[in-house]
Amino acid sequence: MRTYKECLICKKQISASNYQRHLDAHNKPHRYSRFVDHDGLNCKYCGKLCKNKNSLAQHEVRCPDNPERYTINYAGLKAMQERNSKFGNWNKGLTKETDERVAKNAENVQKAMQQKVEDG
Repeated sequence: MRTYKECLICKKQISASNYQRHLDAHNKPHRYSRFVDHDGLNCKYCGKLCKNKNSLAQHEVRCPDNPERYTINYAGLKAMQERNSKFGNWNKGLTKETDERVAKNAENVQKAMQQKVEDG
């Protein structure tokens, strides 16, 4: 039979086997637990602990428990797929050897990658 202890900090009933980990979570929430209250960084819908204000904001807009959460616009995606199936992709079958636009884009990507390597 499982035994429980009351947390000294939040007064929740915690199983004895998880008690130490729960206490550690109050001190190091990013490492041990997703659901321990800490500095107002918990989702107001599900209670998940986030690392910072930005990640909290991003989580809350997509939280499954948020009734007004951000969802993918499937109508727009479907319209784009229908357009592509009707007219085809503009660059289908083109290579940098056969099309100047594709060649210029490939050159720009190569320059950007080289610059990124040089900047380290």
